[in-house]
Amino acid sequence: MGKKGEQVHGGEWGRRDFLKLVGAGAAVTAGNVALSGSLRQAVAQTAPKEPYKIAIVAFTTGPATSYGLPGHEMLDILVPLTNGKGGILGRKVELSKYDEGAVANVVETFKKLTKQDKVDAILGCSSSASALAGAPIAEEAKTIFINCLARTHKVTWAKEDDPTQIRKYVFKSINDTYTHAASAALAVAKFYPKAKVAHIHPDYAYGHEIHEVFNKVIKKVDPKVEFVADLWPKLFAPDFSPHITKLLAAKPTVIFNSFWGGDSTRFTDQCIQKGVMSKAKVLGDHGEFYSVEKRTLPKELIGHPPFPVEGLPGTPDPRRWPLNKIAFDLYFNKHKNTPPVAASFTAAAYYSLVAAIEKAASLVGSWPNNDQIAAAFKGLAVATPLGWHVYREDNRGVSPKWAGLYKMQPPFSYGIDQIFHLPIEEITAPVGVDPLKWVDTW
Repeated sequence: MGKKGEQVHGGEWGRRDFLKLVGAGAAVTAGNVALSGSLRQAVAQTAPKEPYKIAIVAFTTGPATSYGLPGHEMLDILVPLTNGKGGILGRKVELSKYDEGAVANVVETFKKLTKQDKVDAILGCSSSASALAGAPIAEEAKTIFINCLARTHKVTWAKEDDPTQIRKYVFKSINDTYTHAASAALAVAKFYPKAKVAHIHPDYAYGHEIHEVFNKVIKKVDPKVEFVADLWPKLFAPDFSPHITKLLAAKPTVIFNSFWGGDSTRFTDQCIQKGVMSKAKVLGDHGEFYSVEKRTLPKELIGHPPFPVEGLPGTPDPRRWPLNKIAFDLYFNKHKNTPPVAASFTAAAYYSLVAAIEKAASLVGSWPNNDQIAAAFKGLAVATPLGWHVYREDNRGVSPKWAGLYKMQPPFSYGIDQIFHLPIEEITAPVGVDPLKWVDTW
């Protein structure tokens, strides 16, 4: 327990507090729709007898485990809480969990879930390639699919290069690659004007998209920025030494990387060994993945900028946004570890799904089908641990992002200092507009 006024987590909120806040609607009346008692009872009487089947497909093995397993762990917490209050509008939730694996494996898993198991909804995937492979399968089967981890901006698009053609049953509850990169550019422009930026990113689509958007955005807001290096190691490379030598030779003031999983902590550890942090600020997802590995943030990263993201410790301020505190405490109390953002992302998707079900039920007066649930996502506003999630006409749920500088925040592995909010309307392309083309209009 911290002193009055402190932003503290860990041990203060638990199952009973969660249920008090979200009420009879399980994890969701904290979101969008609070059905009256009589309507709730009437809808429950129409609920199918079989459970509502939800599956999560995200990595639980291999080098990407740290960006998949926390999603499984969060649902292991939330689903029993929902069922403890009678389920979703009187219908129990049945959770099945699948390792993501290679893209070919994802295709087979989605086919099994939609055709054989006939699940009602799927949450995941960690990889953009996986999400793009699973989306058309879910769409064809009319199964709700919420992409809650991968950053691809095209998962809801029915045609690869046309942002105006949107799938009906596929939704995105996480901000996309372009929003992610633009927020990093704005953070660098604020904290380090006229920076000399060295890029180092994994050599695949995600890394290249991050690099391209970052450069476009920061040139718009800080024309005096310089780019001094572009390096492209392979994904999950074991040794970054040759690249770190080149980074030091370029003499940057800011090193921007988009590594994730074990790549992030391995790169950071090797940078620390070579004294990089004393020569340049290193922007990346370090804190997130040190927390997954149950390691405290290295002292060398204090004062360095994290990759701006949704759901950082202390954002939204838990004193004014209880859902942030509850989600952190539920996870922390079980795992004795800082909740990874993948856990918060998955919680947001779960809250969104149940909120859409409740909204649809309030409109039709009975347990809704998937057509009605899909329609209910349009304009849905859901209170989640990350703040408000608002779903647009393109099936994207957009939410706030924050930037700042790393600090220590016991009992968690890290915290954020000098926090500032990045308005989503300033870092996300409007509906129907290609993000890269939108940046060109700034």
